[in-house]
Amino acid sequence: MGAPSDLAPWASDVRAKNKKLIVTLRRGLDFNGVMNLLKSQDLSNIKAFKVPGSIGLSGLKALLASGRCKSLTSLSLNGFADADDAVDLVFDTASMAKLTVLKVSGVSDAIDTRLARGDFVDSLRQLEIRHSPELTSLDRYFGSPRIGALRFLTIHHTGLADAAALFDNPAASKLLSLTLARCEFDAETVEDLMNSRHLDSLRKLNLSYNREDDVVGAIYKLLRTRRLRGLESLALCGCEIEGFDWHRVDFPELRLLDLRENPLSLDEILEIIDAPGLPGLSQLVVSSPEDSLPSHLDRRIVIDDRRPAWNR
Repeated sequence: MGAPSDLAPWASDVRAKNKKLIVTLRRGLDFNGVMNLLKSQDLSNIKAFKVPGSIGLSGLKALLASGRCKSLTSLSLNGFADADDAVDLVFDTASMAKLTVLKVSGVSDAIDTRLARGDFVDSLRQLEIRHSPELTSLDRYFGSPRIGALRFLTIHHTGLADAAALFDNPAASKLLSLTLARCEFDAETVEDLMNSRHLDSLRKLNLSYNREDDVVGAIYKLLRTRRLRGLESLALCGCEIEGFDWHRVDFPELRLLDLRENPLSLDEILEIIDAPGLPGLSQLVVSSPEDSLPSHLDRRIVIDDRRPAWNR
């Protein structure tokens, strides 16, 4: 195949990983641009495509049905006027059978049926659904055996109100990473997560930007629980956490704790670092406290006032 620079007219970013290419197509690329790409370039070594909605459904269909993307295992769709139609199109192509990563934005509950129906092979290992306020339920998928293929699940900025079907599903026992950030669930969802018997493999949890009073109270319960003790990374950004007794926390394997955009005082930050229930903590990420910082700060404390990269 040609050099990555050959894709510059069509791509805003091209990266190589393990001798395969990860390609971000340019915003504004249209159907004609896709056809020119297919006619002029060797796409056989592209592992991942990030696809803008500007190419339209016809452009997406041409790309996936061309048979030219023989190494494609990861697909990200963003900005499609009808995201559900775009997802349907993906599921209806042979390319779906090889996908291990699917990332979509702006979908509704309609995706639940496609994910749960089982008309594709069990290859999907990573699923990300973002910016989808019309998505309120994934119960059929969460309760199906299909969830057993997943290792990484991200639901971000959606109307998802409940995930009990996921937590009650024995097939979820191989899930390694779970993000339910900026959703609309209630305290019961956090308690169901905390009491699940099927998430012992979970290593990374993100419940950021869920700040209703009852939800914050449930998060405090989660911090005090002796469940999910295998967690290595926990993100609770923007959850209005303050005044918590961190000596009651018990996460012996936790390495990273991200508490940005919470009103933490310097004393509370120092209390977290010294918490006996966090013996393995190597990085605590927080926003700048209102207190004056000492001249020397524990190197495990990272002051970062930027919004988390995954939330930008």
